[in-house]
Amino acid sequence: MNGTTTLTSGLLSIGANTLTLKGAIGYGTGLFRGSAASNLTISGAVGMINFDQSAALNRTLNILTVTGTGTATLGSLILTAKTVNMNPGGNFTVPTGNNLQTN
Repeated sequence: MNGTTTLTSGLLSIGANTLTLKGAIGYGTGLFRGSAASNLTISGAVGMINFDQSAALNRTLNILTVTGTGTATLGSLILTAKTVNMNPGGNFTVPTGNNLQTN
């Protein structure tokens, strides 16, 4: 997704797909929902990323990739990813109290 993506309400389910974010995310009450088959690529200045915390599977990714130009901050309490690819220059911030887990 290029440009600003606004999640005003509800859930944006990644499903068994790869979602590539290249621009900022604006929030109302909306959240991302992952799965064991979901992939997320951050390749721009995204800002805060918030995942559905209602069940462990909803806050799970297969692959999280942050490219050399990607920056994001985990806004959710927990995010679990099978594989995390951090490319030189990329930045994924996990604030104190939040957790990025790998399995």
